[in-house]
Amino acid sequence: MKKIKISEKGRIAYLCVLFLVLAFSLTAWRNSQNARRLIDNTASKTTEKSVTSTEAPTVKAVENPVSDVPDTRQSTTEESTEIKPLNYFVLPVDGKVLSHYSNGELVKNEQTNDWRTHNGTDFASNEGADVKAINNGIVTAVYSDSLWGTVVEIDHGNRVTAKYCGLSEKVSVESGEKVKAGEKIGTVGKIPLEPSSPHLHIEIRSGGVLINPVDILQ
Repeated sequence: MKKIKISEKGRIAYLCVLFLVLAFSLTAWRNSQNARRLIDNTASKTTEKSVTSTEAPTVKAVENPVSDVPDTRQSTTEESTEIKPLNYFVLPVDGKVLSHYSNGELVKNEQTNDWRTHNGTDFASNEGADVKAINNGIVTAVYSDSLWGTVVEIDHGNRVTAKYCGLSEKVSVESGEKVKAGEKIGTVGKIPLEPSSPHLHIEIRSGGVLINPVDILQ
């Protein structure tokens, strides 16, 4: 058999090709290992997330729980600056009852010559006599009415409000002012709707509902 002689250049070319084949094989092997690691890591994270989201946390029962622990937090509720009402009421004027509260029933009005409800109580008095606040409170309105003359409205607390009708034009209080029980708020004037004789017409509401003033006034 005749031996084939390889030249020096051929040997170098052969070695270069062999080196390239080995390098390509090594690179392919490394890439396959990295891809396998990436796949394994992704699968592991997915499994852990699934387990975390589906498994309910274990709650350890507390034996002999402590109760009636005092609350030492500082209160943020400010004390009310409103005047606190007294537990009794005083008469707004010194005089007898001239006309009673009708409690929704119609009564004859001689001035208008018609029948209507009388939503308050009329207390006889002299014109110019002092009109007093029936309890501590805050003046919510002062105005002139074509039927009731000068009117003062006061919030007396505990959802009790009073409307004082028929005062003289010059009153002693203004809206937003605080008053005390028995304090002068004005004087008796005239009531266009009820001009028969000088008197004070007062209406009282409890929780927004009209009530008989005599039931709470002394």
